[in-house]
Amino acid sequence: MVRDPEPKRDFVHITDMVDAYIKGGEYQGDFDIFNIGYGKSYSVKEIIEKIISIYGSNIKVAYEGERRKNEIMDCYADTAKARATLDWRPLISIDEGLQMMVGNP
Repeated sequence: MVRDPEPKRDFVHITDMVDAYIKGGEYQGDFDIFNIGYGKSYSVKEIIEKIISIYGSNIKVAYEGERRKNEIMDCYADTAKARATLDWRPLISIDEGLQMMVGNP
């Protein structure tokens, strides 16, 4: 049971995150802050639909439709600064990451 499948978040693959940490650790500039993410948001519903599609399943997921108070409905990272300063960019898309997760690279 999923309460509210509509809020969207930015998901980044762990491999890309580790690469960002390494590049951040090698950064020789003054103290700085970088946003790390894929730069695109997906809802829990979209992620569930992608996983169901990968498995070729027809499972039905129940949604309560209950929204949390003050929920932010869409959130994604602006990675322009990390791209320009660290020469970092995410390489693994949500679809590729989910395929890897379920063992279908």
